[in-house]
Amino acid sequence: MKYLVATLLLGFLQARSLPAIAQIEIANAIDIGYPQMTNGNNLKNTYGQIASGLRFGVSYKSQDVHFFPTLYYSLGLERLPVKQINNNAVALDLGYQNLLINMNIIFPQGERGNEIYLIGGLGGVKLHPKDLYVGGPGGQTMRVTQDSTKNIQQYFPALEIGLEYVYGAATNPNVYISMGVNLEYIYLLPNQNAYYTTVTDNKGNNTSVNGALTGNAVIPTFSLCLHYLLNKNLMFWRKKDPYFL
Repeated sequence: MKYLVATLLLGFLQARSLPAIAQIEIANAIDIGYPQMTNGNNLKNTYGQIASGLRFGVSYKSQDVHFFPTLYYSLGLERLPVKQINNNAVALDLGYQNLLINMNIIFPQGERGNEIYLIGGLGGVKLHPKDLYVGGPGGQTMRVTQDSTKNIQQYFPALEIGLEYVYGAATNPNVYISMGVNLEYIYLLPNQNAYYTTVTDNKGNNTSVNGALTGNAVIPTFSLCLHYLLNKNLMFWRKKDPYFL
């Protein structure tokens, strides 16, 4: 955390000291993800864990620096496994809300104004439990009921790294697009979020299944983003004197 704060402070000071025009930019994106868990509850990767959502961002940019901060808020739906059962998994449908502060390092890509952003950030995520689901072969013929829960938590720390290919940003258009690949890591606290369930198969047989939403969630995500430049001539946090710090 202290390294991120130091980086943001350095970017703020550099933005104040350079004789450039600042820009405020907003963005919205469509996210498609494929969550994975490292707790052994999705060894088969067959529980239908496609995630989807929307992302909204605000950036403070300058034409004379090679990195800039972005505040991102995203929301959507995803599915994480609670317990592996042979070739099936009891999974939990979740609504999520992310709040992340990202630093974007800019790598210019030739004369057309295209750029690559190397992204790193941290923040938090809120997970809203919705419904339980049985994924995997024949899972649609099974039914799962929730008997009880224990130590349910909704807020978790999150990290993100990624790459974004930006079309024409360096030419300062009012609107431009980008495509990106991000990898989000969520640390699900131990000894939390226990689910006690009963799974009923297509023959009416009941099985008690006790699992927990713990471990490490890794969510690779593809994003298609539309960027809007609000003001090309915004003088923000600086004076006209280029030597002002």
